[in-house]
Amino acid sequence: MHWAARLSIAATLVFAPWAFGTTETWSIRTMEFLCVLSALLVVAERVGAREWSLRRGSIQLLGVLLLLLVVVQLLNPVGVKVFVRDSVYELVGGNLSLPHTIDPSATTESLLRWLCIFLFGFAVLHHVRTREDVLFLVRLLVINAALLSAEGILQNLSGVDRLLCFRRPRHGGMMFGPYVCRNNFASLANLSLPLAIGIAYLPEMLPAKGDLSRTPQRLFWGFCAAVMMAAIVLTSSRMGVVVSLFVVGCMMLDVILRRKGSGGAFNMWASLSVIAGMALMVPFVGGAMKVWHRFVVTSPVETERLGVWEGVMDAIHASPNWGYGLGTFQKLFPYYRPSDITSYYRYAHSDWLEAYFDFGLFGFVLVVLFFGAILLTLARERIRRTSSFRRSVAAMVFVSLAGCLLHALVDFPLHIASVQLTFVAIAAVGLASAYVTTTDT
Repeated sequence: MHWAARLSIAATLVFAPWAFGTTETWSIRTMEFLCVLSALLVVAERVGAREWSLRRGSIQLLGVLLLLLVVVQLLNPVGVKVFVRDSVYELVGGNLSLPHTIDPSATTESLLRWLCIFLFGFAVLHHVRTREDVLFLVRLLVINAALLSAEGILQNLSGVDRLLCFRRPRHGGMMFGPYVCRNNFASLANLSLPLAIGIAYLPEMLPAKGDLSRTPQRLFWGFCAAVMMAAIVLTSSRMGVVVSLFVVGCMMLDVILRRKGSGGAFNMWASLSVIAGMALMVPFVGGAMKVWHRFVVTSPVETERLGVWEGVMDAIHASPNWGYGLGTFQKLFPYYRPSDITSYYRYAHSDWLEAYFDFGLFGFVLVVLFFGAILLTLARERIRRTSSFRRSVAAMVFVSLAGCLLHALVDFPLHIASVQLTFVAIAAVGLASAYVTTTDT
């Protein structure tokens, strides 16, 4: 049963990023099915092993409370009668103090997706038992992201404006691989970038010197990191590049702290220079001026985001405590959109701000507590004196999640199903690493 659960988890992690960025209905439904299947197999695995303990119960409780808040919003739906700027809706009975949603169908759709992804995170968290399980999933994520990056680079250099080089999207965008938005691709690649660097340079992530020469492996994982960095730069996603620099800087700082005084410092910096050089070569091949132009020239659509955020804040002010329901932004925002903004916005281009819009003050506090609890747990694993392997896993997972949450300040990575799934899987691997048996100190 353990191998059946592993196969299902692996299939889910590989499928989601390649299925056109998991934005179409068929791909989302398939991903949700795989998530539920993985959870059922892991439950069967635990029942067979007679393991009943719940890992990271407090963090899972926060996630359940968030899902329950969405259910409460659905149980008290709004009867929408009037849409005006100063009074967005009228509740049946005039009660404005209770949780509500202005679009039950959209909230139900979003709730279903997050429930399936939450179950997948539960599956990964309780499936990981050994050091080999952790390494298998981490390596799978890195290799998959590197292949995806290579495909995106080839497509971009070929000039083909099609998803995976052969299919036009149903709506416009700046395509990169199977993604219709390059920023979303950059978010996904940045999640796996610290994992690649961590495997190559952090202690206990490669076999001992006596087992097998680590140099070829270090070059391979370094090459994967270089491909991901090159793809991120070639996307011309400004926040994506900023996050990648943040990720690389944090990982290198951790490597320096862990390898302080070791004789291999020169070799480490030499190999890092090769990786950086390889990553910078691809943008020049693809047209350095085109990439540079993306960073120095701001389009009118991009300058509208401040106006969008201002409109979102107006909507939040109208219902600060309970929000409007998960997934209802695109229906409500047109009534708060500033008059000088003509573009259609499906998301607020800030996941943090949209979380406040969706959940209100009380739900937003739960969101902050949920992510804060995960990061705090990983930070404690990294800082406290435990095994070198656990500290290494905690460090690279912490940087991976922190980078995505940083990107979420000005974009919507956590509204893209493949990024949601990868984020939750990486978090689950990091949280589960504390339970694995290791022999190092």
